[in-house]
Amino acid sequence: EALAEGTYTKAKEWQDGGDALDTLTDEWKKIGYAPKADGEVVWKRFNAAKDKFYDARNNYYKELKQTYNHNLKLKNDIINEAEALKDSTDWKNTAEIIFKLRDQWKTIGHVPSKNSEKLWKRFNAACDTFFDNRKKYFGEREEKEKENLKSKEELVSRIEQYQLSKDNAENMNSLKEFQN
Repeated sequence: EALAEGTYTKAKEWQDGGDALDTLTDEWKKIGYAPKADGEVVWKRFNAAKDKFYDARNNYYKELKQTYNHNLKLKNDIINEAEALKDSTDWKNTAEIIFKLRDQWKTIGHVPSKNSEKLWKRFNAACDTFFDNRKKYFGEREEKEKENLKSKEELVSRIEQYQLSKDNAENMNSLKEFQN
């Protein structure tokens, strides 16, 4: 966020500088002509100073565009990794990887604004798919475990109620039925 504010502040400074230079150019024109020999020298100096400013501003925006495009590639790489993991059933390891991908996502700077929302939606959709599947799996597993517990409690109750007989063969058959 601080980086974003810094980028915005720097862009605003370049915009303000351009506006100030436009104002100076307007003032230059209002002043009127100077003697021809001196006027041409001063005009060349004025234009050279303007060109220096515009070159620096253009370089700034060129570098900013390169940074945004680099960030776009990094975010696309993260999205591709998240989309490859979204159907994983290795719940623990994949969750750790996705949390790391989210942390990486946060450290990458801005991308071109036309791509920002679309990228976030793709990344978030992949993460949500994984976590929704994980939640469903563990919900179903919890229900199955409750059913298993009920079955085990019924079995324990039947064993506790069983009366041993004097016939060992009959007791062994009953034990085998409990095992089954």
